[in-house]
Amino acid sequence: MALSGGDVTNLKKHQQWCDCRFVSFAAHNVVNITTFGDGGWTPSDLINIHPRHSWVNSQDPITLDGTDSRQVDGTAVTGYAWTLVSGGGGLVDNADGTATYTSPAGTGTAIIRLKSDGNTSDNDARVAFGETRLNIGTVTGFHADISTGGWELSVRAYGDCTGLERQKGILLVVNDFWNGSGSDFGGYKWSNGVFYGYVDRIRTIHIDSEVAYLEIKIVSPSTLLNRGSVSDLYFVRTDTADNNIVYATFMAIHAIWWLLENKYNTRHNVYISTDDNAILNLKVGKGPQFDVIQDIAARTFYVTFDSKLGDMYVVGDIDVRFSNYFTNIGAEFTMDEDLFDAMDARWEDITDLGDPPSIVDPTYGQVELTAIQSDLEELISKHPEDVAYGGGVIAQVGGLICETQADLDVWADKYFFKLQPQMTASFRMFLFHHVDLYSRIGWNVTIRNDLTNHGMGSPANDLYVTGVDFDIDPGLGTWRGAIQTQSRVS
Repeated sequence: MALSGGDVTNLKKHQQWCDCRFVSFAAHNVVNITTFGDGGWTPSDLINIHPRHSWVNSQDPITLDGTDSRQVDGTAVTGYAWTLVSGGGGLVDNADGTATYTSPAGTGTAIIRLKSDGNTSDNDARVAFGETRLNIGTVTGFHADISTGGWELSVRAYGDCTGLERQKGILLVVNDFWNGSGSDFGGYKWSNGVFYGYVDRIRTIHIDSEVAYLEIKIVSPSTLLNRGSVSDLYFVRTDTADNNIVYATFMAIHAIWWLLENKYNTRHNVYISTDDNAILNLKVGKGPQFDVIQDIAARTFYVTFDSKLGDMYVVGDIDVRFSNYFTNIGAEFTMDEDLFDAMDARWEDITDLGDPPSIVDPTYGQVELTAIQSDLEELISKHPEDVAYGGGVIAQVGGLICETQADLDVWADKYFFKLQPQMTASFRMFLFHHVDLYSRIGWNVTIRNDLTNHGMGSPANDLYVTGVDFDIDPGLGTWRGAIQTQSRVS
C-alpha cells in the first residue's frame, strides 16, 4: 500500500493539525487475580471481535469479524452466534463468522455479542454511532515502543470534558487537516478510529482569555493490567497434586492464555500464536499481571505488546522464532520515498551503539542459553560452540522453558544473529498514524548523489516497526516525527 498524487502533496504541506473525537465507553473494571480453585480447569475459547470498539455515522453499516477467534490449541472455533443486545439498528449474520451491523438514526452506542461453541462468557463489541462524543480536542503526541509493549497518546481536550475520568475507555477518531482542508489519505481513515486506550492521567487544566482545555494521557490496556495482581501459580499435567491447576497437555503459553482469558478477553482481542513446547509444570511467582505475562513470554522467546486499537499480541520473537510470527498483525506497508522528508539507515549494534560492527570481531562472540525441562533437568546450548569465536563477549540467558535440545539449539542460533549488527532505518516525516508496532515495512528508495559501496542493499520486505514517536505543536503546525524500523533476521 502506498500513497500517491494529491495525498502526497497534502502530506508535505505545512500548517497541519489534527482534531479528534473522543468516543466514550464503559470504565474498565480492573480484575485482581488472587486465587484459583482446586482441581481441573477447562479453558473456553478466546473470542475476538474486530473491531471491538468502533464509531460510524448514523445509519452506516460496519462489518464485525469473529473469524480470528481461537480455541486453546490455536485452531479456529467452529461456530459463531451473533446477538444485538442493545442500541437499535439491524444485525445480519453473514454465516461466515462475520456479521454486518447497520446503525439507526440518531446518536447512541450498540452492543453486539458474539459467542462460540466452546465459550460461555459474554464477548461484546461496542459500536458508537451519530454524534456521540465527549468533546473535540487536539492530539499533541503519538508514542509507541516495543520495549514498553504499548502505546501512549497526549491530547488537549476542549469543551465539555465532564465525561473524562481516569480509567475511562476512549476511542480516538482523528480528522487530519492541511491548510484548512481535510484529507483521508485516499481512504486510509478508518471508521473504527485510530486509537483505543484508557485515560491514565488528567494532568493540567489550562485557562486563558481564549481557550480552556485539559491535558490528558491515554494509555494502552496493558498498562492497566499491572494494577491487577497474580498470586503464586502452579500448573501441572496430571491431577496428582493438591491445590493446583490441572492441565492435561500444558504448554507455557497456556499460562498466558489463562491469565488473559480471565475476563480480559471480554473487552479486548487477544492473539496468541501456537507453541508445541509442552512442559510438565510451571511455577509462576507473585507480581503485577502484565509483568507476569511478559516474564512467561520472554522465557520462551515470545513478545507481548498492544496494538493501537487495544488488541494484545503474544507472538514468537520475530528474529528468534519467526516461524511463530502471527501473520495477521497486518499487511506490509510500502514506504515510498515521497512520503518522508529524510531517512537515516545504518548497520549498527542495536544493544551497543558505540561498538562499530566488524565481520571478524562481532559484538557478541557467543550466546549461551540454559533451559529447564519438565523433569527439572537443565539444558544448555551454545552458539557457536567455540567459545573463542570472533573474540566477542558472551551473552548468557537463563531460566528459559524448553523441552528439547534441538529447539534450544535453534533458539541459540537465531538469538546469536539477533544480537549482531542489523539494519535500522528511521523515517522522519509528518504525522503518519496508519502503521502500528510490528507492522511490516517495505521501502522504495533510490540512493541518490552517487552513493556507492554502502553495502546495505534495498531490503524490500525485511523491516518491521519498532517505534513511533511524534511530538506535535498545534499552534505552529509542526507535525514532524519519526517511525523507527529494524531488519528481520533471515
